[in-house]
Amino acid sequence: GWRDGMVSISGTVRVDAVRATAPVGEVSSFFVTNSPSGSHLDSSETNLSAAASASFDVSQHWVLAFGLGSAVRTADASERYSDRIPSSKAQFAAEFVGDPQLKPERSNQADVWLDGRYEDFRLHLGAFTRKIDDYITIQTTSLSKRLPLSPPTVFQYINGEATFHGIDGSFALGLTEEITLGVSGSYLYGKDDELNEPAIGISPVQTSLSLRYEHPSSVFYAEGIARAVGAQRRVSVSRNEDFTGGYQTGDIRTGFGLSDGITLRAGVLNVWNTYYANHLNTLDPFSGIQIPEPGRIIFFDIAVAF
Repeated sequence: GWRDGMVSISGTVRVDAVRATAPVGEVSSFFVTNSPSGSHLDSSETNLSAAASASFDVSQHWVLAFGLGSAVRTADASERYSDRIPSSKAQFAAEFVGDPQLKPERSNQADVWLDGRYEDFRLHLGAFTRKIDDYITIQTTSLSKRLPLSPPTVFQYINGEATFHGIDGSFALGLTEEITLGVSGSYLYGKDDELNEPAIGISPVQTSLSLRYEHPSSVFYAEGIARAVGAQRRVSVSRNEDFTGGYQTGDIRTGFGLSDGITLRAGVLNVWNTYYANHLNTLDPFSGIQIPEPGRIIFFDIAVAF
């Protein structure tokens, strides 16, 4: 990195060499017949990624920063060679068929963020936009499933295009020397440009509110956190993604520090025993209902630092 007065600039470059292959004798005739690449099982790539950021000290308490990056993700073994192998993606479990010649996806992203820091106040605001070329995603097929208990639809990995935008923010305010109020929130928008519908597996808008007491000697703390998650109705209909409703949960945590790095911790998670499912939770393949998160949890543990 480089710094001159109020300006700081940093960057990084990465090169990845990839070679993927599968012995012909270990690939089924079904895969060779139905994979878009047929018998072309070998692939090799050399991928270049780079990123740079610049930050400006607007004042003693405020920093404005920008970032640009272009990163490559190569297809993994499942995306290349799945032969109707049962797996889970976003909400659903299904059988998937790979493509050995999938192109690596390239993500081009721009970020901007603002950080403020005072003795009893901290603020963060951030936003990004991302365009992914050769986005590795899935589409439905008419292929027959392999296993009797698998869902009826078999999915194929493909290359496409996608666009994402996101914002996030947080602030912490010291009400007293011991008590801190915290607020945070985030929102993500994603569109699958290839299939002209929402990108699959996008978390909904979420916010949190926390109140924390910490003894000046840090020997004891107690914290309450309330979370609110919005409904997600921007879903990939063509790939059987279902919408989810919003929900609210709350947690209480406390800890007491002993000597020799030992901390006693206890708490209650999901205090209101809310019945809810995270938008990304898998559907039960038999009932078709999304698997819910646990109800109220009471815990106690001991942490040892050494």
